[in-house]
Amino acid sequence: MDETPEWQPCKERILAAPGVVMVLGSTDVGKTTFCAELANAAFAAGIPCAVVDADVGQSEIGPPGAIGLGIVEERITTTHDLRPRRMYFVGDISPVGHLVQCVVGVKKMVDEASVRGAKIVIVDTTGLIHGTIGSKLKTYKIDLVQPAHLAAIQKAEEAEHILRAFERREGLITHRVTTSPHARSRSQELRVGRRRLRLYEHFRMAEQHKLRLDDVDCWGTWLGAGHPLSWQETRNLEGMLDARVLHAEAIGTGLYVVAGSRYNAAGIERIKQELKFKSVAFTQAAKFEGVLVGLSDSVGNTIEVGIVKKVDFVERTITVISPIRSTSPVRRVVFGSLRAAEDGTEIGRLRAGEI
Repeated sequence: MDETPEWQPCKERILAAPGVVMVLGSTDVGKTTFCAELANAAFAAGIPCAVVDADVGQSEIGPPGAIGLGIVEERITTTHDLRPRRMYFVGDISPVGHLVQCVVGVKKMVDEASVRGAKIVIVDTTGLIHGTIGSKLKTYKIDLVQPAHLAAIQKAEEAEHILRAFERREGLITHRVTTSPHARSRSQELRVGRRRLRLYEHFRMAEQHKLRLDDVDCWGTWLGAGHPLSWQETRNLEGMLDARVLHAEAIGTGLYVVAGSRYNAAGIERIKQELKFKSVAFTQAAKFEGVLVGLSDSVGNTIEVGIVKKVDFVERTITVISPIRSTSPVRRVVFGSLRAAEDGTEIGRLRAGEI
């Protein structure tokens, strides 16, 4: 790949003081190109290097919806050349509504890169830097990760509010870098198309797997968080809701209900009054279908990403499509917000708490 002469002084300063490098900037300024050039510079200098791809919407390392870690073992053309050695599942293509997952995921991937011997860890971030949410996301991510370098690629001064928040941070070097002359604006249609291609690439060799609900913990859903109701109690709920109830469980003073069809809303108040539940969370089984999920091991490491085909509440199983070779090490299923088809087409998002 061609090098950007304007970036050479910044790369040299970073190579002279290796550490974690967090790359900031709005959309379409060349952040990912900068990361690839810096990775190649580190490789050429013989410095062990890793890239953490935290741009969950325009992922290059691993599928959209996950934070990927790649190890630089040769010169690359783009960071997409790096295969994911580890992932952290976020479950959506935007940090909005997932700030905690994004911050925790970057920290975990940076730590993993260090464990694997990387002396320079390059963190490619999303273009969300504006407004309260963008500022909060980047500020607390920097505070937790504590990088040695902040490289802000700017058209004007759009990242200055973040840089100035760390002017007095000891041990942190800030770099103000001009945008790449090759950077081009991407339309929304192009961004959606690139995500579809990345999802398709990830799932084109996927197979169907079945997991037993009794063998896994479920995150991102109320499913499995409480105590299942008895057969008789469930049939009583069906009469109140005028709907087929596939699953119901008491969670503290609340009730979680999964139905196979629409329900009579008036039954919610009847349930609260007669059964003394303070709240009732209601969803339909079809809401689980197509949801992006992270498949994790017993210590919470994301092994693979999958798409839910079906949740069978009679057999108590989850059927997923995933490129994972074996589900035997899977001990946690993390439900995301994005819903997608196997060909990578996005088919919607779940609202917070919908399942």
